[in-house]
Amino acid sequence: MKFLNALGFLTIIKIPQRFYLKDGEFSRTLPYFPVVGLVVGLISCLFFTAASFVFPLILIIILLVGFEIIITGGLHMDGIADMFDGRFSGEKDKTRILEIMKKGDTGVFGVLILIFTIILKVGFYYFLAVILIYPLQKSGISAGQATEGWLAGNWLTGNWFAGNWFAGRSGIGAAGLLAFLLIAAFTPCFGRLSMLYLFGEYKPAQPGKSLASAFMNEKNTKIFTVSSIYLSIIFAALNIFLLSILAFSLSSSDSGQTSATLNGIILFSKNFGAFIAGSQYGSIMMIILIAVKSALVILLSFIFVIIAGKFFTRRIGGISGDILGGISVLAEIVFIILNYLSIRFL
Repeated sequence: MKFLNALGFLTIIKIPQRFYLKDGEFSRTLPYFPVVGLVVGLISCLFFTAASFVFPLILIIILLVGFEIIITGGLHMDGIADMFDGRFSGEKDKTRILEIMKKGDTGVFGVLILIFTIILKVGFYYFLAVILIYPLQKSGISAGQATEGWLAGNWLTGNWFAGNWFAGRSGIGAAGLLAFLLIAAFTPCFGRLSMLYLFGEYKPAQPGKSLASAFMNEKNTKIFTVSSIYLSIIFAALNIFLLSILAFSLSSSDSGQTSATLNGIILFSKNFGAFIAGSQYGSIMMIILIAVKSALVILLSFIFVIIAGKFFTRRIGGISGDILGGISVLAEIVFIILNYLSIRFL
């Protein structure tokens, strides 16, 4: 019942009224916020996979981002627009800022951040797909070749999924595709996890008057800590597993190649690739490096949420529903960007 209430609150999915929680019990749904985020991510991944049989990659990514917005009712997008309108309004008075954030219309900063947010999300999702799945077409290509080839062939036209998944390299295809889908599934999850941090760290800007007040509980910090630990472990473990399979598949994809191929694939920078390929413990070192990269992504994502929380709550002295939703969207974008940077450059 608590999960259903969290699902009904964070998405457009309607739940029967008989499952509604009573006033004062809404904080009991907080442990399920990241779970709902994961459900949204998994549904989006199913949509991505289905669309891949029909549309070119760039259009699939645009539809994926739009699908996520629709399934959540645009709730958090409205929050980030209001949050930026209030924060950059030039006002210093707490009451005035909150009034601006509550207005039904969207200001210039709100419109700009919505456009910028969608562009960033589409762009980095797209390039993540390119660097994780492009090697299906040419095993062992370099990072430069992968990024230079993003406009070529069926990346913009044709049946992208059939041209890659059924290209005779199903092992590489499964690893690359699943590595991308793992990031896409956990992105909404980490966005909702950021809400748990904010609920545990800050008090409502308007106690008793805002939606955030209904979710306040002395156990919120503990809920965030437990949730962040188990979700981070799950993501890191799956990331290590899938990226390791992809790296091993690429290194052995051509009959005449050995582990030296690791120097040329996109999962490592040139320096790391050369060092790993030249070591007799290359396989173990590769797995350790992927583990370190995953840990860095998670750590830096949390650091960003901490900084964003301090920045956007400073003038109003606490959180509001708009700030919760807005920082959640920003956390998702940062999570995607960090995954891209870790795979592309580290």
